[in-house]
Amino acid sequence: MVTHVVLGGSGLVGHYLLKALPSAFPGDRIIALARSSWQAPEGVEVRTIDFTHLPQQASLFAAAYVYIALGTTMAKAGSKEAFRYVDYELVVQAARLAAQQGAMQLHVVSAIGANSRSKFFYNRVKGEMEDALQPLAIPSIYCYHPSILDGPRQERRVGEQTGLQVMKLLAPLMVGRLRNARPIHARQVAQAMVHYANTPQPGYHVISSATMQRI
Repeated sequence: MVTHVVLGGSGLVGHYLLKALPSAFPGDRIIALARSSWQAPEGVEVRTIDFTHLPQQASLFAAAYVYIALGTTMAKAGSKEAFRYVDYELVVQAARLAAQQGAMQLHVVSAIGANSRSKFFYNRVKGEMEDALQPLAIPSIYCYHPSILDGPRQERRVGEQTGLQVMKLLAPLMVGRLRNARPIHARQVAQAMVHYANTPQPGYHVISSATMQRI
């Protein structure tokens, strides 16, 4: 039985991903790794995991397909160190364990503007995370660069929601190169991940927000 492992399944993108995977890969095993048990979509197994000791739980990453949709915000993390721990350390640790366990595909949600040489801390951390993924011995690696995410969040992010509403009003004016900055619904990101999981190409790939909206 082919196994798919998802980290961040309770988040905005992860939620839609877990809803899509069982029908996209009928008969495969879908496992969500989470800090605590919760009601996952039908057809998904939930395994609790201690994120502070990932290397000791390497066997949980034994899967052909690994999807990582972990992420936080500076406001929620509370410090640069805490933000980097979630968006760099946990993601890279999980990806390396997936490589060690023989994963064939790795799909990671990053962010538009990710660049390890950026002067902006958020973009720089995302870029450094991607740089750490590129040399991994996984045949197909996909990093997704969504613009500002739309969708029902569990927590209230006032500043982000205000920005989202403004961007949605401006979206029709965003053409050409600006199309990539249009807000994107989390469902579209999940659908893009499923699309590329179904049609993998060897190598390292970055999928833009505009591309995801076209899929």
